[in-house]
This record gives sequence, structure tokens and C-alpha cells, in this order.
Amino acid sequence: AILGNVNLNSPGFEDYARYGGFHPDGSPFQVDDYPMARAVRYGKYERDAVFNYLRSDGEAIVLSTNTGPIPGQDGSVRGAVAVFIDITERVRAEQEREKLISDLEHERLRLEAILTELPVGVILADGVSGEVLMANPQAEFLLNRDMSRTDGLGQEDEFIFFYPDGTPVPLEDLPAMRATQKGEYVREQELLYQRSATERIILSINTGPLGSENGISSGFVTTL
Repeated sequence: AILGNVNLNSPGFEDYARYGGFHPDGSPFQVDDYPMARAVRYGKYERDAVFNYLRSDGEAIVLSTNTGPIPGQDGSVRGAVAVFIDITERVRAEQEREKLISDLEHERLRLEAILTELPVGVILADGVSGEVLMANPQAEFLLNRDMSRTDGLGQEDEFIFFYPDGTPVPLEDLPAMRATQKGEYVREQELLYQRSATERIILSINTGPLGSENGISSGFVTTL
């Protein structure tokens, strides 16, 4: 049933031409391409040999087969035995998964390229630890930090912000903390940022939470 309406009682190797095995490029199998033929001709045992097969009804399937020779009393090979498993659905699922992974990687690279060229700083961070998961070059330039080496945006001693009147911003009032702890969206809040020992700049900050679990945001995104 797996192979379709095929007579397997073939008297000779030339009858393998009636079978539907084919290579990935579509070319038909030769006799020695069939695991059963190799078992008979060369006494080979094979496990989980995978090949494409065109059934007599026109359906293309993928087969996995275990084959082995049947020895005679004199030690010669008298025939072969084969077990076929139709793994078409499994192979298709694996191909779809590989395509999905490839598509996701393509989209990731495209997004990364877009973020790299944006004139706006963009930061994506973990909602629990504050660990920076992604920061584009403009964000690192504005904050004057290698964001991959920070302990998180919630570090008061590393990221020092002030209100426009010069009053320091408490940790709990930082846009990142408001987004993660309170689920707030911050829009165009202007704060002074201590970019270096001698320089303060004005940043317009937008921050929002990304999802939530038990009332705590799973992450947040910030633009500068």
C-alpha cells in the first residue's frame, strides 16, 4: 500500500526500473540506488535509509527503510527483506520548521539593519532584571555607554537622570521602572541625563511595557 500498485515479485534487477525511487534533483534511481538491491547484490545491511519515491498513483512520498540480505545455507544471498515507513509528513514538518527558522532569521537581520540606521536610540530590556537585550548604536551614543556591559537600566549609579529643574530622579520614577513595575506608558518625558562627568544632555524619552505576568512587565522598550 505504501508503494502503490507495484508488483514486488520481480524476477530480476532489470525490473527495478518499474519502481519510483528518485533523487532530490528528480532523476530516477538506478538499480544500485535501491537499498534492497544493494542488500541482494552486495549483502549490505542498511538502517534508516531515506529516499524519495513516486507512487504508481502519482503521489510523491518520502520513505525510510531498513533492509538486509537473506542468507542461504551455503552463505550466499538468496534474497532480501525490507521494512518501509512513510515519513513524508515528518519530513514536510521538518522542512516547514527549517523554513520558519530561516524566515525568522531573515526578519531579525532586516530589523537589526533598520535599527542600526535609525537616528533614534532604541533599547529593549528585560522587565525583571533590567538587563539590556538590545540597544542600537544611537542609544549607545546618546547614553555614552556600551550597553552590552551594563548591569541594567535600573542602576542609579550608572544611569543618572535629573528633572529639568536639576532635582535627581528617584529610581522608582525612572521611565523604565514605571513601565515595568506599574505598567505605565511614558510619552516624550524630557529629562536631563548625566552623559559624562562634565556633560548633561536633554533626552526626550518614550517607554512602554511589553506584556505582563503577575502584574510585572516581561520587558520594556525605550526610545530616546
